[in-house]
Amino acid sequence: MYAQTNFPPILPTVEVPADIGRLLDQLGANWNSKAGLAPLFTEDSIMIRPDVRNWIRGRDPVAEQWSRMYTSAFSLTPVAYRGEGSTAYVAAYVTRGDAPALRHSGAVLLTLRKERDGAWRVAAKTLGGGQPRLQEPVTAEQMIAELDAAGIRRAHILSAAFVFGSALGTAPDERARVREENEWNAVQAARYPDRLIAFCSFNPLRPYALEEVEACAANPAIAGLKFHFSDSG
Repeated sequence: MYAQTNFPPILPTVEVPADIGRLLDQLGANWNSKAGLAPLFTEDSIMIRPDVRNWIRGRDPVAEQWSRMYTSAFSLTPVAYRGEGSTAYVAAYVTRGDAPALRHSGAVLLTLRKERDGAWRVAAKTLGGGQPRLQEPVTAEQMIAELDAAGIRRAHILSAAFVFGSALGTAPDERARVREENEWNAVQAARYPDRLIAFCSFNPLRPYALEEVEACAANPAIAGLKFHFSDSG
């Protein structure tokens, strides 16, 4: 269960120059058309092909791959842009639906080049599939409702506090956030003591690990420890 936001928030839309905005619109409008996409890429464009996790090169292979990647129409929502001379980059979400029910279902990073005919084209593309990971608090009431729907009487609820001390990069105020997350998890379990059993979580290699063990052990709502050894390094 989560008390805090452990993943970056959705980034706000940014303005891009009109000609680059038109390029993004055309990429979305031609999402499944190799013929429509090919003129939008440079001759030597390069792109990650996600199914084989390797680069493919050339206008036609890249356009063909793009045209096969998506299952429905989308638009590109720019969230970062920088341009200098004849080169630029755009970071964008792959967005589907209409306001107010917009849904981001992926992300792309485009390297752009302005060619001799004055047109901006995509020179390189990397992408990340799937809906951006967001995290809102998961409450005891939500958990109980899910258990009831599944016909489950009791459950362990595992704190995700270990992410704040990840070997991949620690969070600001790491120690305080670990303590707060574990305590919040225990408070949720205590609201339904006959149904929910809380577990603490933290990176066991951090200097506060034994202190956190003692703090968790002193709370009667906490029955165990949850470790994520690969995340902790």
